[in-house]
Amino acid sequence: MIKKTLFNALLATAVLWSVSASAKMAPPSPPVENPHPPATVEDKKRAAFADQVIEILLKKDLPASLKPSQTGQPPNDFTGKNLGCLQDAACYGKDAAFVNELLFFRDTYGKAVETKHTHVIPWSFDKFRGGAAAEAPPPSADMGMSELMRGPRIKADEYMMHVYIRFDKAGAWHHLDVIVNEDKAGNLFLRHFFVMPMQSEMPPGVVC
Repeated sequence: MIKKTLFNALLATAVLWSVSASAKMAPPSPPVENPHPPATVEDKKRAAFADQVIEILLKKDLPASLKPSQTGQPPNDFTGKNLGCLQDAACYGKDAAFVNELLFFRDTYGKAVETKHTHVIPWSFDKFRGGAAAEAPPPSADMGMSELMRGPRIKADEYMMHVYIRFDKAGAWHHLDVIVNEDKAGNLFLRHFFVMPMQSEMPPGVVC
């Protein structure tokens, strides 16, 4: 009887260890609940805008006419694009930096197949309301990967919405930042995106 009890105890310990080890090895996934659920009418409108942008640009096929562009436009200087413009490739195609970014993401990650928990990132919105640009340095060619993974640098007239997203070519969950501008009347304009794989721990300086 004692041997049987000891065996059962050892078996239970082995099962718990196996479950714990599997959990540690499993890729990170979104939290069960939205960390910052939209509560106000304005925030719900902002989240809906981000969801529509994702539906138009990341979930659907892109027009075959959309090609990488080499222009004099700085690679990180994006123009504002409203929903009407984003439904017309001839319109958003004028933003060469954005087109190059969009095609790079599509080639790297594929189409978006699932999203969760769209929300405004509070600290970025606070900076936007205060007119202060984020302090993170802009990406450069001589930056190491750890520095590039710190997150995007946003301008004083921009803020970010965060979405957990999964792509068909990169099955693991990723963080998606939808970087936008908003005018005084509450009209929203997409500037561009930032994508980063989910990790067990967020890199220093990255808070969503």
